[in-house]
Amino acid sequence: MKNYRRLPLKGAGNCRDLGGYPCEGGITRFHRLYRSDSLHLLTGQDWNLLEEAGVRTILDLRSDSERSFQPDQAEAHGFHFAAVPLQSQDIDLKNLKALAADEAFLKSMTEGYLDMVKGNPDQVAKALNVLADGLREGAVLFHCTAGKDRTGILSALVLSFCGVADPDIVADYQVTATYLLQSKKKKFPPEALPFLSSGPEKMEHLLEGFHRIGVEELLYDSGLKKESVRLIREAMIEG
Repeated sequence: MKNYRRLPLKGAGNCRDLGGYPCEGGITRFHRLYRSDSLHLLTGQDWNLLEEAGVRTILDLRSDSERSFQPDQAEAHGFHFAAVPLQSQDIDLKNLKALAADEAFLKSMTEGYLDMVKGNPDQVAKALNVLADGLREGAVLFHCTAGKDRTGILSALVLSFCGVADPDIVADYQVTATYLLQSKKKKFPPEALPFLSSGPEKMEHLLEGFHRIGVEELLYDSGLKKESVRLIREAMIEG
């Protein structure tokens, strides 16, 4: 399998490998962790490509309503599937106009990343534990709806654990909006546009907060296993 940074899936324009970043002890491995937008439009060929890329586990970070509205079909294609909503609020994608008008929700999804971690540390810890367990079986793909906010938070944590420099983590986040807006199969209505921005200041604020609050210890106190962090680093760092 080639080392694609962005997997050329027909049904998900924002599926990317977290390999290839300089980190403590070397470089992050390809074919271990993938971040993505929703998978409900994947074709049979797309699912085959994920299998060829080594993916064995799909970790869904979306709310119950999102999963019900746009189901993955991961289990039907033979993948291990786990759902760990990264925030307590349910998200109704059938009413995007109401969501776009909800200033508090917009802030939580685009500016309040650190608040999402501090407000739901048990869920973030659980997601990381599930991710680490999945790595025992093969590569893991984790995703939300756009592959930007909740997926961006989990990506930032994983890359931080591996010692990837902040500018690389910010750059990995920034490309999201470009891929989403150029996706050929997913057409976004005007009311969805407020959810797609991925300016650097959002991730920079999150990373500064990680350092300030000692996020690793917060997550350990909330159920993150030290064995999980060890497994993530072992799987991801190539010397």
